[in-house]
Amino acid sequence: MIPTDSGYEARVRESFSRQNHMATLGANIVFIAPGQVHLAFPFAEAGFLACGRVLRQGRTLTICQADVFATDAGERALIATMLSTIFVRPRSSGGTGPGR
Repeated sequence: MIPTDSGYEARVRESFSRQNHMATLGANIVFIAPGQVHLAFPFAEAGFLACGRVLRQGRTLTICQADVFATDAGERALIATMLSTIFVRPRSSGGTGPGR
């Protein structure tokens, strides 16, 4: 997937920094690529790794998948999978934020 916005990585990091629940969980961005974000969580000695990706990006609907792995001594075990549909609300011409 080739991003249409050359500043996608900065936009993802900025969006991530506004998500207070990620700070509460201690989540850190490990890797960002077009359609993929990998997060690390410090919950346990073994640790967790979450890998998310865009499966299909449309004008109004985007289908995403995320897998969460428990990691220990270089081994990974899949412990959760998420499939989500995200609705993209177009911006109106009157403002800068979503739906404004």
